[in-house]
Amino acid sequence: MTAGLTVDSTHDTVSAGLKVEDKLIIHKRFKVLMSGGAMTGRGDMAYGGKLEATLRDEDYPIGRALSTLALSVVDWHGDLAVGCNLQSQVPIGRGTNLIGHANISNRGSGQVGIRLNSSEHLQIALLALIPIFRNMKRMLCGSSQSV
Repeated sequence: MTAGLTVDSTHDTVSAGLKVEDKLIIHKRFKVLMSGGAMTGRGDMAYGGKLEATLRDEDYPIGRALSTLALSVVDWHGDLAVGCNLQSQVPIGRGTNLIGHANISNRGSGQVGIRLNSSEHLQIALLALIPIFRNMKRMLCGSSQSV
């Protein structure tokens, strides 16, 4: 079990928080993480909790596949926010992983994303620099034309 305490002073406001976390490992493949906490400041109090389950590859740590499902709840002034997150990582090469994630809340918001992570292919990292250099060129040259 792990516990943490935080205190923050910003201008004339002091905020304090407490978090407690515990982890349960069932076999080497399955892990459950539970955490809960409270935060106070300016006379307000907020409470939150999270339950997270992770399933790893049979050959972990050699096999890099894993999936995580997390549920979180926050209560502030009686207003309840509930969220659900799902993430899955699948190896598609010796040093490359494909990671997909999705989240949704009871507020009607959500997000879906796919990411490619590689430790061996410098070309993928260099491709990410192309839009950065294009935007820098536009800013420096003052051109609004597409390159």
